[in-house]
Amino acid sequence: MNIDNLKLLRDGLKKLMDEGVVTQETFDMEYYRSNERGKSIAGFYSLENCGTIGCLMGWAPFVEGLEFNETMTWTDYVSQKFSFNYDTDHEFDEVFAFLFSSKWSEYDNTPEGALARLDVFLAGDFKYKDEDKKND
Repeated sequence: MNIDNLKLLRDGLKKLMDEGVVTQETFDMEYYRSNERGKSIAGFYSLENCGTIGCLMGWAPFVEGLEFNETMTWTDYVSQKFSFNYDTDHEFDEVFAFLFSSKWSEYDNTPEGALARLDVFLAGDFKYKDEDKKND
């Protein structure tokens, strides 16, 4: 995974929150956003598919240095910017699930919680269930 870009995401989200762009109203780990509910990027716009703004990863293209290239698909973006294989990692990777899972909406559906999870991971305090995966 690309640690530098995860740091960019953390710092960029903090900035967007400070500017009032990312608020509890515009952030959601479960539901997708549309033009009516928040900003969107044409290539990410969808009512059914991940990639629309709302969740932590959905806000990433609005962070300076993590911009979306209009020729990218959502899976290309996740792979190129963060070195996750979206087709498999969103279901199976412990780190991806810890940072980006929609299941967080049941426990902590806030931008502050998402930042806290990024901080835990980046500080090296994330506990892998399978220690062998830690060095993958």
